[in-house]
Amino acid sequence: ESVSVDALKAAYDATRHPRVLDGVMSIAQAKDVVARAFDRVADGTVTWEEFLQYHVRMSAEIDRSRAVDRDASFVHIVVQQWRLDKDPDAALQPTGVIPSTLECPTGLKQTKNMDLVWNDPSGARASLHAFRGAVKTRFGRAILPANIRGYFAFADELTDFTVKACTARSALLSPLSIVWVDEQSNHAVGFKEVISPNIDLAQLPDDLRAVVMSHDDAEKQHNGQVEWLPLVAPFNPMYTKSSEAFGQGAADQAQEVLALKRKVWEGTNCGVAWHGHTGKFTDGFNGGPQRASGLNTASRRARV
Repeated sequence: ESVSVDALKAAYDATRHPRVLDGVMSIAQAKDVVARAFDRVADGTVTWEEFLQYHVRMSAEIDRSRAVDRDASFVHIVVQQWRLDKDPDAALQPTGVIPSTLECPTGLKQTKNMDLVWNDPSGARASLHAFRGAVKTRFGRAILPANIRGYFAFADELTDFTVKACTARSALLSPLSIVWVDEQSNHAVGFKEVISPNIDLAQLPDDLRAVVMSHDDAEKQHNGQVEWLPLVAPFNPMYTKSSEAFGQGAADQAQEVLALKRKVWEGTNCGVAWHGHTGKFTDGFNGGPQRASGLNTASRRARV
């Protein structure tokens, strides 16, 4: 028995590679590893024996990593990367999005905002509407109620859907919050100001609109008794060396890091302008060194 190399590449989920999830390898680099392993076959097909040999090498790498439970680690990696756990029961409701992780991602992926998505009102299959990049990646979806988790998704989780991007509106308001009533404690809990104020609430379905609101509206609706859950500290790409963190052959990810650094210097990506510990910085990477007084805490409006 054999399968085509193209079919294997299509089945492989590089976003769930353990090093990608840890933020130390790019998605492109993980795909390159698999491509190099199977592109060497002569006739464009991979036999069962060749497929097993690839995993023998993977097993040897796990042995060298000194994992606590090597067998369990091996099974977990195989299941994750080849989507063996991606059955209908794994889909998030109500959209059917299958998550790469329910926890808050680490590394460079944390700098990528999630999309706010919902089912096409017409009922079209595998069709979603979305406000792109509207949700800060500062929390894990595991803590959300099961019936609303599917409204929050990363772009790489939407490849099996037709997505219609909705037009954002101009707004000078504060970011919106996610608030719901915990079934066990019967108390209101939520994540404060994690959704862009530029979304149009009128376009959202009723059950999503019921949990997305301004901080003031949330406090008023729940009589000031909202428990605001802690957010994960944001990942700072300023101190990521792309050459070391992502390695050779990851030019796309290196370019993303560079773009993020430029936005930070310009004050368009972060709430504060970080000048580093030495009190020096280079404006736009082109000018000469300039003196600064350490951390500049002058507030600038962050773009969600």
